[in-house]
Amino acid sequence: MGMEAQSPNFMPVRLDPRGVPVTTESLEAVASLDHAITGLAGHRADTAHWIDKALALDPGMVPAWCIKAFAFKALGRTDLEADARKCVRAAHVALSQRGGSPRERALCAALDAWCRGLPLAAATTLEHTLVAYPRDLLTFKLCHALNFILGRPAVMRKAIERALPAWDESVPGYGYVLGCYAFALEETAELTRAEEIGQRAVELEPLDAWGAHAVAHVFESTDRAEAGLQWMDEVEPALAGCNNFAGHLAWHRSLLCLQQGELDRALALHDERIVGHCGRDYRDVANASTLLWRLERAGMNVGPRWQRLAALARERIGDHGLAFADAHYALALAGAGELTDAKRFVTSMQLTAASRHGFYADVATSVGIPLAEGIVALGAGLATTAVDKLLPIAQTFLRLGGSNAQRDIFSHVLIEAAMQCDRQLARRLLEQRLSTRPDNRYAQAHLTRLRISHVAA
Repeated sequence: MGMEAQSPNFMPVRLDPRGVPVTTESLEAVASLDHAITGLAGHRADTAHWIDKALALDPGMVPAWCIKAFAFKALGRTDLEADARKCVRAAHVALSQRGGSPRERALCAALDAWCRGLPLAAATTLEHTLVAYPRDLLTFKLCHALNFILGRPAVMRKAIERALPAWDESVPGYGYVLGCYAFALEETAELTRAEEIGQRAVELEPLDAWGAHAVAHVFESTDRAEAGLQWMDEVEPALAGCNNFAGHLAWHRSLLCLQQGELDRALALHDERIVGHCGRDYRDVANASTLLWRLERAGMNVGPRWQRLAALARERIGDHGLAFADAHYALALAGAGELTDAKRFVTSMQLTAASRHGFYADVATSVGIPLAEGIVALGAGLATTAVDKLLPIAQTFLRLGGSNAQRDIFSHVLIEAAMQCDRQLARRLLEQRLSTRPDNRYAQAHLTRLRISHVAA
């Protein structure tokens, strides 16, 4: 790392290990920032420690403030908006006092846009920044993550492919870049390449939890449970330092167990490795609630396990940041049988969407609210109403964000509702599923149920 230039106020500009400029006097702060960036890329539990250390060494380090702001925004909670804005303000103050590179100004502008309710503008700014700084691993990861949240896998993939020519094995962090690329390929249905590149990513960077999980996605979506579980056994020992993303890795393992009919094993994963992470991150609730829903539909009594998730969901009534998160909170309340609170939650979504303009209001109104209404209707035993709510939006679930594997639960809810009130529709949905996933145990079992019930009738 060395000097590249000087900022307008003569603050030195250092280069990180990939040659990206960082405005600071402290080489030690640059090193700490790089630990934070690779920790962010690898979903490491010590990332916050390295951010705090970088800011202790240089309280005006703009990229460190931007990572903190992003972390707050990514949780999708309006009660954390003030924390995110505080970080962005600190970055702005630093820029005004000592200047900064175009890359640092762009990071700040992107996060400022997201804080103003303009996530699409934020993503576009990050995409443009990545063109100018293709080896900027921080912008790369933020751009990738935001497009994932926004449900734009094709855009995510294109942004990566524009940056890839600037990378090779000689550039630190290349494994993390390949891990993101593997995930983008999986989400855009290039499964063979996704598996190959994801495995290469982990070979280069064993700490790449995201790349390891991209390969797990491929095994799940191709219904190769035995190979998937073997993969998880191979990669997980190196990922012991993961943050709550460890719960998501366990969730992927649980889906593979379900494919093999190992319900007890999947429930043990819920108890031992998934639910313990549940707190302020909606993604942890999504992991636990979707697993419990699947287990119940497979005939397992999950006991009082829904109640913890329902309590977390009740806390979010009136606090709506992402429709994807809202759908899972509705699922938790419906799964717990707390239908009064579930209906209150949906009403709260409606009121919030009506009072806002922009991304949340658009996605919630067009997809999130009818999805939540359908989930709650099925929980209340109103299967026909659930189908009426869910069928018209079934091709638009992508707009909610998240992954193919995560959104698959909403297809399960629609199929379950159809099984109860419209056998012909259920058959069509299951046959459509088998047309792309011929070895899918879930679809095969449900078609068998339909045939048995038809014969019995």
